[in-house]
Amino acid sequence: MKLLPVILLLFLQLASPAQNKGIINGRVLSSIDSSGLPAATVTVFKKADSAAINYQVTGEQGLFEIKELPLKTPLYISVSHTGFVSHIADLYLDSAKSGLNLRTISLVRDTGQVLEEVIVKTIAPVTLNGDTLEINPAGIRLDSTEVAEEILLRTPGVARWQDSTITVNGKKVKKLYVDGKPFFDGSFNMALKNLPKHAIDKIQVYQERDFYKQKIEDMQKDTAVVMNIKLKPDKRKGHFGNTTARAGTNKSYGADMSMQVYNKGSNLGFNATVSNTRKALGNIEPVLQNKDLNIQNNWNTGVDYRKNLKEVTDFYNEKSLTGQYLITGDRNSSVNNRTTVRNLGNTKFTDLNNGYSLSRSLSQSLRGAYNSRKKERSFSTNVSYRRTHSSSETEGTGISYRNDSIPASRSSNRSQADSYRNDLNLSGNYSNTSINEDPGPKNFSANYAIGYGTTLSNSNTYSRFDALTDSIYTDLYDRKYVNRNSNLNGNLGLNYGGLRQLLLKDHNFWNINMGLNNNTQYSGSEINADVADRDTVTHTYNRNNNLSNLSSTTNINNRTGLQLAKTFTKNITDRFRRTIQISTNLQNQLLYQRNVSTLSYRNRTFIYNFFTPASGISYNYYKTEGANINMNLTHNSSATAPTIDQLYPIQDSAANRYRMIVGNPNLKSRFNNVYNFSFAYNKNGGFERKNSYNAALNLGYNKERNGISDSTIYDGNGGTTTYFINTPGSKMFNTGFNAGLSLMFNKTTIQANTSGGYATGSVYYAAGAGVSNSFNGGTNLNISHPVRKNIYQLSYNGNWGSARGPQYIDGDLLTYKNDRLNHNITLSFNAPGIIDVSIQQSISKTNAEQHGDRSAYTPTRTQSYNTAARFTLKVPKNFTLSNSFRYNKNISVNQQPIRNINWDAFAGYVFPKKKKMFETRVSVFNILGQNQTVNSYSSGSTTTTTVSQGLQRYFQFTLSYFPRQFGGRAKRAG
Repeated sequence: MKLLPVILLLFLQLASPAQNKGIINGRVLSSIDSSGLPAATVTVFKKADSAAINYQVTGEQGLFEIKELPLKTPLYISVSHTGFVSHIADLYLDSAKSGLNLRTISLVRDTGQVLEEVIVKTIAPVTLNGDTLEINPAGIRLDSTEVAEEILLRTPGVARWQDSTITVNGKKVKKLYVDGKPFFDGSFNMALKNLPKHAIDKIQVYQERDFYKQKIEDMQKDTAVVMNIKLKPDKRKGHFGNTTARAGTNKSYGADMSMQVYNKGSNLGFNATVSNTRKALGNIEPVLQNKDLNIQNNWNTGVDYRKNLKEVTDFYNEKSLTGQYLITGDRNSSVNNRTTVRNLGNTKFTDLNNGYSLSRSLSQSLRGAYNSRKKERSFSTNVSYRRTHSSSETEGTGISYRNDSIPASRSSNRSQADSYRNDLNLSGNYSNTSINEDPGPKNFSANYAIGYGTTLSNSNTYSRFDALTDSIYTDLYDRKYVNRNSNLNGNLGLNYGGLRQLLLKDHNFWNINMGLNNNTQYSGSEINADVADRDTVTHTYNRNNNLSNLSSTTNINNRTGLQLAKTFTKNITDRFRRTIQISTNLQNQLLYQRNVSTLSYRNRTFIYNFFTPASGISYNYYKTEGANINMNLTHNSSATAPTIDQLYPIQDSAANRYRMIVGNPNLKSRFNNVYNFSFAYNKNGGFERKNSYNAALNLGYNKERNGISDSTIYDGNGGTTTYFINTPGSKMFNTGFNAGLSLMFNKTTIQANTSGGYATGSVYYAAGAGVSNSFNGGTNLNISHPVRKNIYQLSYNGNWGSARGPQYIDGDLLTYKNDRLNHNITLSFNAPGIIDVSIQQSISKTNAEQHGDRSAYTPTRTQSYNTAARFTLKVPKNFTLSNSFRYNKNISVNQQPIRNINWDAFAGYVFPKKKKMFETRVSVFNILGQNQTVNSYSSGSTTTTTVSQGLQRYFQFTLSYFPRQFGGRAKRAG
């Protein structure tokens, strides 16, 4: 009862809108010329404990306005700028003076004589150093053991989205470095979730221009947002890792071990994992990440190494070696049920299939890479080798009904397979590119890739098929396959961007850039297939001469083009930049195909030539503290030759008498014209802007000439004979839209000491907040922690696609239309270090229609509804309670809905509080015992739904150890 007033106060404060907050504004000037000083950091601190409350970076004219300041609380303001002496002054706001105009604040040049005490008290959380945003961990109130991710969550303008991407003022961070270099595998999580606050000097954000583009049309002033974590000098070596063991009911178990060691010149990582469940216990959202779960045995172990051959690196100056060795073993099993409905005129066929599969694999891979960049030149090469041994066993039965009541056919099958595969790949690129917008005469780039692979496979297949409406027709075969395959693939791309300067010297040719490009793709394969059928009388295997063959295929795809590009630019420093670029690539495409086989009807050679131009126009508008707009309109054309299996397929009359495929030697090459439009918008308001939002739209249209489709003939039992044909006028449309909104509100933590207990909560800064010292019940309130950032995020992602064109069924010319529609919306709330809640709703629909002379073709549809929720609570400190829910509803064949709910939960505790070296966790998965995966799709006259069953309710206990050390050990005195 004594806690009730505290709880009521917290809910009243949360429910009440922020009002009567303090606000200050003014202008920062340079004492040198009394002009407005942009990029100065204005920070308001709480005088009692020097905790930062709010801040802002001044705009172009030195103006600032800071809101959401507490009233009746002693404060002080600090104004700082690189090269100037910081200005500090006391500040006090009350209800009578909640708005305060500070007019002008003049900063003088730094003479180097700044008191250390003042520096400590006025560490700004964020500063602008030239074009670089610098986040100062020392200015953000966090425990020294909290990691970089927690620092970002408390930085205005920086948003960490539910899909783990990071945006700064709406711009997506595309790369993350540590001390200017990739950190281990370059993934964001490796650095953000492991590097602690006490090891970080600054987190820098800047824009990096990539001058190493392959084509002239990509060489406009293109920038990417990059984040660099700068470590303290004495923390540039260390190690961190994780050792975990887990065991539970249903014979589930697992273990993980990893260790990463780094210094300023190299990274070395080791990991090992073993588990008989696919679901990772370390994931706080297991249901969202894993849809299906079966008893499995998976293990892997590997080592990664990276050596920086240059101590000082940046985007233009790098030299490094990387290597990786990995060995993986898997044993996976699954049980699934598949239902397929085919509506054919007045006849409906329903196929019911039940199956079981078991697969095993063991693979080893070795990779190495060398990268070098120096100013305008770059070179890289990569080599990899992989060896895989895999085996599988499958077993299944099926029955087909005509019009839901008449059994039409019955089938059963089982198979065993074993294979060995070796793959060797080599790739790389070289670039000598001018860093100016106008490419020089030495502007040249090349890229290459070579791959060679061999496969030896053995398999045995048993199949029986009975046509129940035809007592004579029965398929029964027992067959062995021995295949020896090899393939060689290669690609060579050459681009020269200095053609104008080479031919015309000083003549600028109206500033139109000219270049040449050539890209050659080669693929060659050899197949030695040995097929034998078992004689039911002698029980011996006899060679099948219709299927056994030795063949080779060679394909060459060569594209040569002349590139032209014109750029229009208008730029006003620190105001805006507008760029329009028009480009075209006049290309010729050559297709060559040669087939040699012991099956004489497959010996064929084809040569095709096409004119395949590509063009584009792009518009980029960037305004300081304003809108950033990017628009692109492109057109690409390409041709694809029909394959030998479409022209002259191998007929397998014994095994596929009920599913016959007939080739068409008169097929023409498919020609595609693809049009794409993209639009992206975000608003720049300076790094002080707390709210982030962005939106993007993509439209696509693809029109085929001589598209390759099929003409299908159905018999009365549902059997099919399919012919390949060219169809005119096939079209595909697609559109996608995504938008994100991230809102941040400052809050402060209340600690309530009562005679009977202890309570915590959060309230907005508002009139009277934190002022009351007591109320009825003898409860004393005091604000003991500074500003905490609460983040609300809303994101939407949707896409629609449609394919339309002609098709023949039973000789009837139809027009098909296949549509798909997906919606996904996510709402989340995150109070860093306290609570994280998200709700996700997704809707997927497919619709297939056929129209022709017959009016009886029934549209086929599928609908899938998915609702997911996650709740993670981290109160009290070092304790985590997480629940995740997923509700699925799938409507497909026969329009009968399939519903299931997955619910997972865990509770974990990290100890000791300061070092956080150990964690214990109790987890329960699939609490309701409804774990299954449902996949549905409709196309043409067919709808298919597959249901896979998973492991049901089970518990696990986990113990983890996190060894960590950043920097060298302190030397003992004496």
